[in-house]
Amino acid sequence: MEGTSMKPDNITREELWARQNLSATGIDYAVWERDKAMLLQMAKINRTCTFVVDVYKCRYAFASSNFSDLLGYDSHKIATLEKQGDYLESRIHPDDRQQLEAFQIRLGEFIYSLPAAERNNYCNIYSFRVRNIRQQYVRVISKHQVMEQDAAGKAWLILGNMDISPNQEETDGVDCTVLNLRNGEMFSP
Repeated sequence: MEGTSMKPDNITREELWARQNLSATGIDYAVWERDKAMLLQMAKINRTCTFVVDVYKCRYAFASSNFSDLLGYDSHKIATLEKQGDYLESRIHPDDRQQLEAFQIRLGEFIYSLPAAERNNYCNIYSFRVRNIRQQYVRVISKHQVMEQDAAGKAWLILGNMDISPNQEETDGVDCTVLNLRNGEMFSP
C-alpha cells in the first residue's frame, strides 16, 4: 500500500469530512468549551502534545502548549492554531505527509462507516516523522480518535495525542495500526 494507491476516490480529508453533512444545529459548542477546559488541565500534568480537529469547521480547534515544550514549535502559532492553517502539517516530513493523509482518509471512511455507537471505540495510531526546532526529523506516535459526535452521531471533534516515539531508528514512511478500544483487537490497513 504505497502513497497514492491508498487514497480512495482521490478525495481530501476535508471532502471526506464534508460527506458527513454536519449541521450547526446538531453541534453544541458549550460541550467543546467544557472539553477544552479539561484538555488544558490535562496538559499541565501530561507532557503529551494534544490537538483537536473540528470536523465541522475543517480546522484545528486546539493544540496544547506541549508542542512548544517538546518539539520547540512556535508558541504563538500553537496558541492561535485555529488561524494558522496547516502549521502542524507543515512540520511533517514531506515523504510522510501524503501517505499519512491517505491513511487518514482510508481510516476515516472506515470509522464513518460504523454505526454511531461504535465510532468512539477505535483509535488510529500512526508513526511518522516531524521536524523539530533544531530542524531535525524525529519519529512520533500520534493517536487519533473521535472525541465528540454531533446530535446525529456523526464524528465532530477528533482528538489527537502525539508523543516522541521511543524508536528513533532511521525508517521511511508511515506506520499505522487501528486499535479497538473495547476489546484490544488491532489491525493494520
